[in-house]
Amino acid sequence: SWSSGVLICMSIGYSVEEIHQSLRHGVSRYVNNPWNLLDIAFLLFSYIWLITGKTVWLAVNLFVLPFRLLHYLSIFESSGILVAVLFRMIAATANFLIFFIVILVGFSGMLTIIYGEKDEFESLPVSCLTLFDASLGNYDLTIFMGDDNEGDDWLGIGLLIVFLLLSTVMILNLLIAVLSEEYSQLSEHSYQQWCLMYADIVQENTVPASKFPDNLRFPPPLSLLSHISYFVLWFTKLVGQMCACYRGATSKSEAISESEDIKSPIITPVAQPDIKTEADC
Repeated sequence: SWSSGVLICMSIGYSVEEIHQSLRHGVSRYVNNPWNLLDIAFLLFSYIWLITGKTVWLAVNLFVLPFRLLHYLSIFESSGILVAVLFRMIAATANFLIFFIVILVGFSGMLTIIYGEKDEFESLPVSCLTLFDASLGNYDLTIFMGDDNEGDDWLGIGLLIVFLLLSTVMILNLLIAVLSEEYSQLSEHSYQQWCLMYADIVQENTVPASKFPDNLRFPPPLSLLSHISYFVLWFTKLVGQMCACYRGATSKSEAISESEDIKSPIITPVAQPDIKTEADC
């Protein structure tokens, strides 16, 4: 369909743009930019959809593209400052997410071993979902009741209480404190942060004027037109250089042939007079 064709053209256009950026700025700088990681995720899911034909990958792209749109909203000072704060907070949250996952997996493993016969803890993934739901406030202490051994009932309740204290009270409050500190530090230099983001956007969407007369670049898939124009200009310049070299070589060969055609003057030897000696007399 036409919509699939448009998506294929956008994927190809984005691929060309990302390759161009990685070659222009360097691979290490390209990978360290979180916006480029979103572009890589978008292209990855798009090509998986092209290979498998499953529309679920297009649905995943709908989660990636709105975040990519925030990058272009950064050109405005009011929204750009909020975007900078958001990504700083996401980076801070990722560190605490590691601690939460470690605690979640540890307690899930213990509850799976002790209460593996219950539906809520029949496997490690199910136990993780149960404890995660409990951390959001949806827990039921009666799931630990009804066993023959009453000690196991109180053990399960005690483990759940310790997990909730660690995950929701300690880690969550510590995360709030860190986010507040990040926001206060960033608000002091918000304008400088926005200027850096604005400069990155301008640099990403422009090219040096020496490479192309109009240094503005179109977004994908229209960026393919710009790259085609670059190729035409490069090819024209290459043909011009080859023609200039050919004309120079031709003129040089003609000059050499003309110099060879000029004959050197013929020198006629002068006859020497006969000088008679006394012996001849």
